[in-house]
Amino acid sequence: VECSARVNKNDDRTRGGGAIAAKNVNSLMVSNCTFSACDTLTTGGAVFAKIMDGTSMTVNNSIFRNDSCKGQGGGIGVYQVTENAKTTAQLTVNGCKFENCSSGTQNGSGGAIQSYLPCMSLQNSEFADCWAGKEGGGINNFFGANYTEQWNGSFMTISGCEFTRCRAEDRFQVD
Repeated sequence: VECSARVNKNDDRTRGGGAIAAKNVNSLMVSNCTFSACDTLTTGGAVFAKIMDGTSMTVNNSIFRNDSCKGQGGGIGVYQVTENAKTTAQLTVNGCKFENCSSGTQNGSGGAIQSYLPCMSLQNSEFADCWAGKEGGGINNFFGANYTEQWNGSFMTISGCEFTRCRAEDRFQVD
């Protein structure tokens, strides 16, 4: 997908992706795109993807600016179709910029990126002024306890990335 999306909004509380919603896909490649002021009430302010087990989502040389959601993943929210699958799905982000992306409710996580995949690789990307209401102001990679027992091959690699003024507020926590 090569694109430019501005001021897109998804008000459907059951669906994600202010600009792109890709569900049950074998792979998704997003290259040289700009997402600006995209918004959703759920997951993936700009892009929501639910990818098949054993496949991948790749985002190259794209800009995410002022994208937001009320749930998880202000810029990108990605899931694997089957949680208990024996194969792994992977998110790769390379050469991207995330500026002022947010997931802003009490359970908001992954200001720029929320991933529920066992494998994630981030390379040469910039994260500036991204925030989350709860955790992972820049990135939140949630990989459940069940996965750890199933795969020894899960990984998260971050290389050549810059994080500036990203924050997770957790201001809604009740003691």
